[in-house]
Amino acid sequence: MDNQNTYVLIWSATDTLAVLMFALQALLPMVTACITLTGLDDLFVDLLFIRRWLWRRLIIGKYFIAKTAADLVETTPNLPIAVMIPAWQEAEVIGAMLRSSLSIWHSEKNIRIFVGWYCNDLPTGQAIAAVAAEDKRVVPVVVPHDGPTTKADCLNTLWRAIAIWEGDHNAQFPIFLLHDAEDLVAVDEPVVIRHVIGTRGKAMVQTPVIAIPVPGSRFISGHYLDEFAEAHTKDLAVREAMGAWLPSAGVGCAFAREALKFAEHDQGGLPFAAASVTEDYELSMRLGRSGFSSAFVRLATSPQHGPVATSEHFPNTIKTAVRQKSRWLLGIALQGWSTLGWHGTLAQRYWLLRDRKALFTAYLNMMAYIMVVAFTTLWAWQYFIPAAPHFPIVAQSNSLLAYVLRLNGILLVWRLLMRALCVWRTAGAVQAFLSLPRAVLANLINFLAAWRTLRLFIEHKRSGKAVIWDKTQHMFPVLTNV
Repeated sequence: MDNQNTYVLIWSATDTLAVLMFALQALLPMVTACITLTGLDDLFVDLLFIRRWLWRRLIIGKYFIAKTAADLVETTPNLPIAVMIPAWQEAEVIGAMLRSSLSIWHSEKNIRIFVGWYCNDLPTGQAIAAVAAEDKRVVPVVVPHDGPTTKADCLNTLWRAIAIWEGDHNAQFPIFLLHDAEDLVAVDEPVVIRHVIGTRGKAMVQTPVIAIPVPGSRFISGHYLDEFAEAHTKDLAVREAMGAWLPSAGVGCAFAREALKFAEHDQGGLPFAAASVTEDYELSMRLGRSGFSSAFVRLATSPQHGPVATSEHFPNTIKTAVRQKSRWLLGIALQGWSTLGWHGTLAQRYWLLRDRKALFTAYLNMMAYIMVVAFTTLWAWQYFIPAAPHFPIVAQSNSLLAYVLRLNGILLVWRLLMRALCVWRTAGAVQAFLSLPRAVLANLINFLAAWRTLRLFIEHKRSGKAVIWDKTQHMFPVLTNV
């Protein structure tokens, strides 16, 4: 009988580490190349913004005095404005928001605020009714079916209710302004919107949104400040300068009547896409594709004050931030891709790509973090413990990979500084400094949101069920004079 040899495979922790390092090192060139491409993409936008800023400051500024909102008051017609506020389970904030808005717009007699609430959300309806009893400019609108459905469904109910109100009062609104139940409005917002839509003839106008960090949550809620400061200082300005369609942020955004009537016909009877979880973004993209013009207006209230902007708190826990951002990603990156496609000019398709790459870069950034931690830990282990197992060098100092890694380091520093400068302009030096460490937390939240987005999208496609209003609990900024 032949002898049989027995082989025993001994697998150690060092072997596991070796396989892990081999896998990471094999992925490193591809991850590095992708990070370089997205970094150069961001640099391109930054350079266009700097060029635009220098042109406006050094050339245009020599011949024209910068206008402020105060300069527009006397020359802007006092057009009626319908403010549309959808609300679901907002009993804690809607009363304060409405009273604040009515106080800030105390001289605005040509505004009506239509607030939608669901028939199975009586506390919100009662809070709205209490304010409506105090000021006739508030008009409660009940959604006749149980909620939550989608924000778009509530907005469509408001649209129908406004049409009925117009018929009953023999009136017509040429401008429709979108706000949320937690917004702190700006005193000169109606003037700016009337000027851009009524005088300049734009179909849509977006004013800046400023995120106010929640007390005790400088990092989680604060990272929204960084992202909105960069988007509403730099990105939208460059997007407009390139001639691409501007996205609506859903608040501080107004539409001309003609635009919403077109969207109503285009959508088969209602202007807002009820199946979309980012109906504001989809509406603005559809209008842009159909030739309607838009404008992003960052205009100071006066030479001594900041921009006319909507301010609000954003989620202050990782869980709620992930829920909110996954809804944004689902609507913009996946539903937008599916329903809007890749139409438009080269500039528009470029910005659609930037809108949708957020889902990809969220995973890319997390992979980069894993690699940095793994390779740094390995280097420290080998450096401080001579007897530790040694693995091949990640990149030779004079190799192409090493040069590209250095380039990525430079692009990272540049990116952080550009964001800090935008935050500084919006909220001051302290918040600008905090934006540097907040970048790490922002990438973590974006990764978790991207992971949840894919799960939601797969479940939506598998079950065929509509995605409902996945809202977060809101806070309203405390005012001392309201």
